[in-house]
Amino acid sequence: MSGHGVTDQDIPSLVHTVRRLRETTYGCGKWDDAGIVIALRGMLGWNFATAHEQILRRATDPEARTPKAMLHTVSSALLPSERPKYGGPAPQRESCPKHPGQSMPPFCGLCNVDRYGAEPDAPRLSADEARRLARHAARAGRA
Repeated sequence: MSGHGVTDQDIPSLVHTVRRLRETTYGCGKWDDAGIVIALRGMLGWNFATAHEQILRRATDPEARTPKAMLHTVSSALLPSERPKYGGPAPQRESCPKHPGQSMPPFCGLCNVDRYGAEPDAPRLSADEARRLARHAARAGRA
């Protein structure tokens, strides 16, 4: 099934799928059938599995206000609820046990520096040097 592209014959069942997903997902408003058909026609020729993934992600996204959102590709394999939240130090209960103020592993930047090191051509930083540079960068960003 995933080897062929989306065809005109697939559209009626996909319209039904999108409508049901919007109706059964909390916080999602209704989309009109005409808008769904227009968006699905934009997927003609897409790999069937890729189109289904897009439909599932966008039709269950309460922030997707129109069916046209299904045509915008998702750049990350992570679902929105799984994406790490950046911006400011992590709350104490969510801090890395080794590096207070950093996010929990695997999102702790300093743990990742310790684990993976720097780029192959760049000099390797110790965790203390990375912390010092991170503090300097944070102060420079506030100025």
